[in-house]
Amino acid sequence: MSTSGGGGVNAVAYLVVVFAVFRGVQSVTDTRALILRPRRSALVLWTLVAVPSAAQFVVPDIYDALSRQPDLVRNEYQVWRLITSAYVQDGGVFGTVTNLIILYIVAALAVPLWGRLHTGLLFVFGTVLFNVPAVYFYPSEGGGNSGATFFLATSILALLVVRDRSRTVVAASAAAVVVGVVLIAIGDAHGTAFLGGVVVGAVVAVAGGPAAGKRGSAQAPT
Repeated sequence: MSTSGGGGVNAVAYLVVVFAVFRGVQSVTDTRALILRPRRSALVLWTLVAVPSAAQFVVPDIYDALSRQPDLVRNEYQVWRLITSAYVQDGGVFGTVTNLIILYIVAALAVPLWGRLHTGLLFVFGTVLFNVPAVYFYPSEGGGNSGATFFLATSILALLVVRDRSRTVVAASAAAVVVGVVLIAIGDAHGTAFLGGVVVGAVVAVAGGPAAGKRGSAQAPT
C-alpha cells in the first residue's frame, strides 16, 4: 500500500472526491461565501499545517523531527510522529502547495458544519488513522496532510447524509465511497482515508454531531 499518492489516476480520484464534497455542501449552504470568508478556526488549522510545511524548505531539520519514520516510532517510541507528520510535506513544492490548497477548501467547509472542536478532533483522528497502518502494516516514511484532509472531507459528506439525505448529498457520498474502494484496490492508502472519514463521520453524526450539520445552519457563528 502506497502513501505517496502519485500518478494521474490517483490525482483524478482525489479531485473527484473534493468536487463531490464541494457539491454536497453546496446543496445545503453557500460554499462560495464559506471559502471566501473562512471561519477563524479554519484559518488556524490551515496555518498550523502551512507554517511548518513552508519552514521545512528553509530548515530541513523540521521535516526530520516531525515526519513519519516507522523505525523511530516502533523502536524509539517516537509516537508523536503519528500526528506531527501531517504538519510537514514529502511531495516537494508542488505537493505542498496542492495539499495546502485542498486543506484550505476542506477546512473552510468543515468548520461551519462540524464546528471547530469536531473539525480539529476529526483532523487529528484522521491523521492517526492514516499513519498507524503506514507505520505498523506497510511501513512507509513520509509526511503530508492529505490523509487527514481527505478523512475530514468525507466525514463532511457523512454528516450531511445523516442530517440532510438529499439526492445530491447521497450521490456525492456514494462517489466518495466508490473512489475509496478503487484506490484501495490499486494500492493507494488514501482510499482508507476516504472510507474511514465516511464511517467515522457517520458514527459521530448519529451519536450526536453538532447542530450545525442541519440544513441552513452553516451560517450560524462558529
